[in-house]
Amino acid sequence: MIGNNVEIGTSSMINNISQAYPNGMFVEFHFTGFDPQYMGMDWRSLRLIFEDVNGSWHLVGIVHDEWTT
Repeated sequence: MIGNNVEIGTSSMINNISQAYPNGMFVEFHFTGFDPQYMGMDWRSLRLIFEDVNGSWHLVGIVHDEWTT
């Protein structure tokens, strides 16, 4: 699943992208799970954060998230 400025995977970790990158936009690549025995509890997300710098978009951050207890 792909989210454009939409957080798909949520865990107990605080998502502070909007505070760390107030002018940023992010794309999330979410993987719902890999092993059926974990029933989706092994999901992972990769978020790429971009900012507009003088009319050109630059990658400014990379965030990895996954299911946590």
